[in-house]
Amino acid sequence: MKVKDNLIMFKSIPEMFEKEKDGRKPNTFRRPDNMSEIVQMDAFAREFQKGQKYIQIENSETGEMFVRRLTDISFYDGFFIYSWSAKADNVYKRYTKEEDKNHHRDAGSEFVSS
Repeated sequence: MKVKDNLIMFKSIPEMFEKEKDGRKPNTFRRPDNMSEIVQMDAFAREFQKGQKYIQIENSETGEMFVRRLTDISFYDGFFIYSWSAKADNVYKRYTKEEDKNHHRDAGSEFVSS
């Protein structure tokens, strides 16, 4: 898990990644691993109330990624639940790790709200 400006980034196993990418599962449940992640995820959720936020999901095996605009961040039983619209107009970017190196050195910068 990483946070950069208005973008939160996670990795998903291939089975979940495909469902998240194609909209069958437009959400992800994440339990923080340590106090640092709790603080970062909580701060990101609080900032969500102030403006648009985005989520980047990376396939943990292939490095393929996608970005979606978040529609909700909830907290339940120790889990942060990040949700996004499965509509086609919510597809921002799909790129591989190699493309990320070449074109998105500062991941998330193009998604910063003005």
